Amino acid sequence: MEAEGTATREALDGIARALNTRIDDVREDIDGVREDVSRVREWQAGHDAEHLLISRHTPRGDT
Repeated sequence: MEAEGTATREALDGIARALNTRIDDVREDIDGVREDVSRVREWQAGHDAEHLLISRHTPRGDT
């Protein structure tokens, strides 16, 4: 009976290790996505600023 309990505990420990590894992988993936989103937001802010500047300095034909 004790051997069955040991086998069960070992199996559960293996499952827990695998799950923790997967959770760590997902956390790393989420961190990567957050970094990507941050870079896109920075680019978008610069891009929007360029359009604001361009629209203020467009020639209007009154030379």
